[in-house]
Amino acid sequence: MGSGSKRKDNDRVRINVPQSAGGGGGSGVGSGGTDINQLCPMAFRVKIAHQLGNGTTVEIRGNELLANGELIGNLPANRVEQLKVCSENSVNYVATTEVGEDAATYIKFEQSR
Repeated sequence: MGSGSKRKDNDRVRINVPQSAGGGGGSGVGSGGTDINQLCPMAFRVKIAHQLGNGTTVEIRGNELLANGELIGNLPANRVEQLKVCSENSVNYVATTEVGEDAATYIKFEQSR
């Protein structure tokens, strides 16, 4: 760990508090609760066909992905649902474009602080 006072940007602490599955007076851990760390990863990418440079901010409206007011792609239904559930659990994402090693354009979703 070291004694430095600065953390790397991707070295963030998040305490896992699984959601209770309901019923009983137990903690819900191990009883079918949802692991928010598995459901809402720190970052993930979605490939799009539209070509854009790195770092363009992307707006999400329902399943539509917009950059500079222009439709650049659509999110799959499972990702829309994932973002909705994460948002309900106070986990929000910032979306920006990223060009991958394969020269394809991706939307990178990173948890906002």
